[in-house]
Amino acid sequence: MKVSYYAKTDIGLVRTENQDCYGIGDDFYLVCDGMGGGVAGAFASQIAVDIILKLSKTINNEQVRDIIEDFSTINNAIDIAIPIATIMLANRMLYNLIVKYPKLASMGTTVVLAKVDKEYNVINVYHVGDSRLYRVREGHIELLTKDHSKINDLLDSRKITKEDIKFTENQNVITRALGMASNIKVDYRQYDYKIGDFYIMCSDGLNGEIGDEEINNLVNKNSTNLAFAVNELIAAANRAGGRDNTTVIIFTIDDDGQPVKLLKDIKEEVLSFSDDDLQKNLYEDRILKKVLRKLGIKVRVPENFVKEKKFTKHIAISLVASLVLLTFFVYYFFSKKSENKTYDEQSDNISGVVLNIRRLKENRLKAVQETNNYYDRKQLLEEAKTYYENYSFIFVNAVVFIEEKNGYNKFIAFSGSYPIKVYLPIGKYKMYLKYKGFSMINDNFEIVKQLDFSVDLVGGLKEKIILMVPNTLGD
Repeated sequence: MKVSYYAKTDIGLVRTENQDCYGIGDDFYLVCDGMGGGVAGAFASQIAVDIILKLSKTINNEQVRDIIEDFSTINNAIDIAIPIATIMLANRMLYNLIVKYPKLASMGTTVVLAKVDKEYNVINVYHVGDSRLYRVREGHIELLTKDHSKINDLLDSRKITKEDIKFTENQNVITRALGMASNIKVDYRQYDYKIGDFYIMCSDGLNGEIGDEEINNLVNKNSTNLAFAVNELIAAANRAGGRDNTTVIIFTIDDDGQPVKLLKDIKEEVLSFSDDDLQKNLYEDRILKKVLRKLGIKVRVPENFVKEKKFTKHIAISLVASLVLLTFFVYYFFSKKSENKTYDEQSDNISGVVLNIRRLKENRLKAVQETNNYYDRKQLLEEAKTYYENYSFIFVNAVVFIEEKNGYNKFIAFSGSYPIKVYLPIGKYKMYLKYKGFSMINDNFEIVKQLDFSVDLVGGLKEKIILMVPNTLGD
């Protein structure tokens, strides 16, 4: 089988910089759509593409197994697990940079990756975020990925219908992206391919401007020339407004006369893989350090995110964060090493908290703001905390500080799209959540800058729901 492709990225008509990036590997293709102020988005997408491309050639089977515990359900397992591991390592790289350079806190990127397995006649698809992969087969288009977006979450929970989408605010809010948290969930699925299929990978600058049927028509119209097809798609997006960067890769498979093995058991369901475990994160850090040193790679952070004329509070926070995380990791590693037990055997001795950091939805916040009566306001906030799935959503990019009562820092991180697991010894702690213009609500439903809490031995991690509200709300 022979794969032909054409790829192009375009800045569009409105944006002043291109935050998209794409990469071409050995029979695999990827598109990343960056986000973040200044040049942070372009930096994030470029880092992700570089890490995935370079690590796909250097990562070994043992390192893959350290990151992904169970991929025995996948056909041709180790080859298919490598892209998952490299995506997780790219996420870890971006997250570590955000911890080191707090000015990059809004940085992140989507990723969609397609790997052609010519031996077994399948396409392996991996994605995080809302960049897409379509297939045009026999003149008909099909979306092969599902956007990780707030809109899809609302549709899945039946809180809105497809007819409601055009009236829904924040339609471009995504719920997964590399760099948003210390861990990431990667979706994977296999598809069979047929000779004559066309596969279209794109950032949302394409599907955000033109519909699926127009994409289908333009691909079919220019099916004999992939370059024409890609350029026509980008031109159509620009004619429709060009409000975002647009990146398109089209690839197709031709018959070269070589025999192929047909895979009998194609995994048609979506499988999700996560590195939501501190030990895996430690492995990722070691692998990144080793591989980057071996390849001689030095990450150059844009100067405006690094240097300041004075020793500012931001630099102090980044230094403290790095030192504290290093101290915490060393403590965790040696405490695990000293006990010759498995995680399950030790589960009765685990202590700590799971921080579910959230902010009020607009309708609930408006109701609280319009209520002057203290008891009514308290009831609204109490309801929001008890039924948090209905009245609030995840709060991203707040800086989390946890200290022992004696003032020793135990944990610093950024809130992401998942609750944060914090392993702590039994004791009394104080917590600060810092995000400009916001404060926390305590158990008495008062606005505070600091929360006090205790960690007891409960045989697991105790969940704490933390509500963040605007400072303008008052108490």
